[in-house]
Amino acid sequence: MNNAITHGRGRRIEISLSFRKRGGILSIRDDGVGISKKSLEGKSIGMHSMDYRSRLIGGSLQVQRLARCGTAVTCEFRLPPDLPKERRHARKKN
Repeated sequence: MNNAITHGRGRRIEISLSFRKRGGILSIRDDGVGISKKSLEGKSIGMHSMDYRSRLIGGSLQVQRLARCGTAVTCEFRLPPDLPKERRHARKKN
């Protein structure tokens, strides 16, 4: 999200977090200028850092430049097997 704000120069950022039985997906999209080719090729410190952090939680990172404008970053991750069942599917109580 910081990269979208700092570098993206977009007007809109969408953040999505969803959970499945054994993991989750965090997705961040913006409508900015799009990620540079150099960064997409993984040559930047920022890309190395994001990939490293996703692997620390057992996840995988995908970054893509969107066709019209902007960038999409998606991290798929697994939930720890010892996480109590009630914490896996916790819902906000009213």
